[in-house]
Amino acid sequence: MSEGFIRHFISFVATLIVILTFYAGYLSGISRWWWIGLLSFIVYLIVYKILEV
Repeated sequence: MSEGFIRHFISFVATLIVILTFYAGYLSGISRWWWIGLLSFIVYLIVYKILEV
């Protein structure tokens, strides 16, 4: 596996964790759950940049 693939995979897993966390919050009745789309994209970019080092 290439380094790029591994970075994308780790970023995807981190994003999936964020999505599941926010989904659990949504089921608990938290408002403005639509932020999940924006935040999951931001988390993906942050994790991808962190792994670039």
